[in-house]
Amino acid sequence: MRNIYFTILLILINTSLSYSQIPIEKYKAEIEALKTESEIDAYWKKLYDIDQNILLNSRSTKEFDSTSIDQMIKTTILFETYETSAYKQDNQLPILNVGHNWNGEAILAFWPIILKCKEVGGIIEIFGGTYPAYELEGISLSFYRYSLFNQESKYPSLLSKIKIDSSSNASLNLMKVFENQKRLQQLKPTKIIGKWFGQEIKNTNEDWSFEFVEMSDGNLYVKTKERIQKLNLVETKSESKIYRIENEPFGWHYELKNNGFLILIDENNEVLINYSKAG
Repeated sequence: MRNIYFTILLILINTSLSYSQIPIEKYKAEIEALKTESEIDAYWKKLYDIDQNILLNSRSTKEFDSTSIDQMIKTTILFETYETSAYKQDNQLPILNVGHNWNGEAILAFWPIILKCKEVGGIIEIFGGTYPAYELEGISLSFYRYSLFNQESKYPSLLSKIKIDSSSNASLNLMKVFENQKRLQQLKPTKIIGKWFGQEIKNTNEDWSFEFVEMSDGNLYVKTKERIQKLNLVETKSESKIYRIENEPFGWHYELKNNGFLILIDENNEVLINYSKAG
């Protein structure tokens, strides 16, 4: 019976996302209709079940990415409607929204919600390590596939670089990220500039690779599996070019040497990773 329930729920979610639009007004209406604490708790439970049984079992990258932002938007609307009164200290869902997402811009748009969770306290203080280890890891992995594990000394500086967009509310900012994600999913690769093995931890090659790719809109992107992020040319040197991922928060950049070697460099111009060529 439980499997039938999740199958039906999956069909409904995919149907709502299949038209390149998240029904945000519908979500606002259903959340505003929650009148009691038990109804709000049940809604949180439904979102948690979607995270564990649908999102983590997605059949494609596109399905995963769409469902992930959809979940973030519902969580955000709960906070925008009820502030922190709807959130309890043992609620893992907003933290999982960050960990189960590979769109760095979505995590940045969602950051005001993380700050509200921190204000309430509770499980966010220890989930995945002492705050903000798990949350910053989500940003560094989603933008650069780079792990901040055991680099606590960097946390204060990196936290200070995260800027909150207060020009509109978080749910609308997430909608903008979703719409841009859909646009990027329509692009096709036209030329591979280079390919390297991933290194989430220095000197440890992963079993996957990433590429710098020119796409059908004429721009350069970093492509990891099926996901792409736009690269902006920052500087041209005699022996290399400096690229930065669009809208990344930390001030990190790639240096692509004329001989094809690639380096990831942090905001202090310290080398984080020397990547190995992958063909």
